[in-house]
Amino acid sequence: MIRNVTLPQEIGLLSTNIISLRNIFVLRNVSLIDKSSIYCFWWIGSSSAIKNSRRSMKVKGPNEQLVDIHYEFWHPRQLNNIPLYIGKTTNTKKRISQHILLKEENRVYKNIQDNIKPKPKTTSCQLRTGIEFIFPNEQNPKEMILQNVGLSYIIIEGNNATSSRFYLEDLAIGFFRPWFNLDSER
Repeated sequence: MIRNVTLPQEIGLLSTNIISLRNIFVLRNVSLIDKSSIYCFWWIGSSSAIKNSRRSMKVKGPNEQLVDIHYEFWHPRQLNNIPLYIGKTTNTKKRISQHILLKEENRVYKNIQDNIKPKPKTTSCQLRTGIEFIFPNEQNPKEMILQNVGLSYIIIEGNNATSSRFYLEDLAIGFFRPWFNLDSER
């Protein structure tokens, strides 16, 4: 268990300055950048809601074999919120919108059967896919996301920006262990 670790400074910055998605997309009092970054979505809503969510799933592994996964509260103790998904992008503003599927008012995934994680609608909407999976009875997942999920990001610039994004994303995933970054193919 990695609960008593010291986070590298760059990764520690990702756990600060968390902005509510409601402030970004509803109140519009925060603007996103169109620069390269690594970013993290955080559960900032009620801890009882997330603790009572569906936390077991099956994903397709090698040779299409189903692998059982259970989301645990295994993130480092110094984090005040639950990390949901960490990613990298060359355009933060565009990528964050893709994750939420703002134009989709209702559920995107209607029939999730046998606890099998659905394939995301696009390769950039893992947050929406994960929220709909762990809250299968939520009829308005977009609103749930806007009310209960926050965002933080670190701008990555310079000569080694491309390689830095890859390494820092992997490092952050290893330290924070976000729920929706799990798949069995890695």
